[in-house]
Order: sequence, then structure tokens, then C-alpha cells
Amino acid sequence: MPKISRARFLLVLLVLVVGFTTSCVSLLSKQETIVLDAISGGAVFLAEGNYREAGNIYLAALDEVPNDPRLLYNLSLAQAQAKDFNLAVVTINTLVRLFPENVKYLRAKAAILQAAGSSRDACIVWEQVLRLDPYDQLVRLLLAREYFINLEFQQSKKHALELYGKGQYSRDLYLLLGQLQQAMGEGDGSSWKLLADAYFPLTSSENEKGADTGTLL
Repeated sequence: MPKISRARFLLVLLVLVVGFTTSCVSLLSKQETIVLDAISGGAVFLAEGNYREAGNIYLAALDEVPNDPRLLYNLSLAQAQAKDFNLAVVTINTLVRLFPENVKYLRAKAAILQAAGSSRDACIVWEQVLRLDPYDQLVRLLLAREYFINLEFQQSKKHALELYGKGQYSRDLYLLLGQLQQAMGEGDGSSWKLLADAYFPLTSSENEKGADTGTLL
């Protein structure tokens, strides 16, 4: 190829590459603007308690930016808050399929399932979360409490003792261990109640409100 022709060829190629790159950057910038505008716009309706209108904003944005995780996440929570649990489960399942090991999305799925009344399904997802993050204290306590509510005392005790063994103490944990001791006929639970009061005493305002019921339920 003559030198001049090669130079022209390279120049044309460079223009095409730059043009394509600029086009891609421009598209990504537009999509990011759509997502951020939807999130901020939806937040206004969420603050007003207008969850369905917030959901409509996220849905409209998803038409432009399909499968954006931020939009799907916010949509699932808006649908759950609007008590459209079937829709919320479908949305969060889509997100979890896209990101199966994302702890944040799995926690949201479990919370939505629990709110929808699917306690046992929620427990299965919380177990997934703990396999990914064994030190998630909040999830383990929620799971232990949920097993207790479902009368699955052995499972509840397993997770409660796991928390205790990891040194993840809390008033709720001690109260739960006391309740388990009673429910399983292993004692009256009073020693755990004493520990809860000794290490995690209620404030005067909590006592005035009658917050200390001696139970987690």
C-alpha cells in the first residue's frame, strides 16, 4: 500500500474508532443520567409515602435502561412498601438472578419474603446470606428469631449460640436464649434475663414506655 494511502486509511480508521468511542460514552452518560434522575425523582414520592408513583418512575427508567441494578433494587422496595408483594418478589428475583452472590440484594429478598408472609422462604435466603457472610450479626439474629417464631427451636438455638460463640452479644440475643431455655424445658430463662439487664440495661425512657417486655415477640 502506498505511504499516502496507508496514512489516509489510518486516519479514517482513527476517526471511526474515536466516533464509536464517543458514541458509547455518550450513551452511557445518557443512561446514567436517566438512572440518577429516576432515583432522585422516586425518592421524593417515597418520602411522601406514594410508593406506587415512585415505582412507576423506576419502571419508566427501566424501559430506557433495562436491568439496571439500582433501579431494580429501588423498584422492589417501593413495590414491597406499597404491599404489592407478588410484584416485589418478581423484581427482586430478577435482581438476584443477575447478581446471585450480592449480599445486599439477598438481604432485601429475605426482607420482602418475610413482609409477604413467606417466613420459611425468607429463612432459606437468610441462610444463603450467612454462607456468604458468616459474621452478619443482624441477619443471624433475625434468622434465629424467625426460627423461634416458627417453633423450630433447635435451628433457633444453633444460630443463637453461634452469635454467642462469636462474641456478638446483644440484649435481644440474651432474651432469645432465655426464651429458648424456657421453650425447650431447659430452665426458666431468668439467668439470661439477668445478663440482658446487667450488660444491656434499658434507658429510663425505654422503661417509661414499657419497652422491656422480657420477650422478642
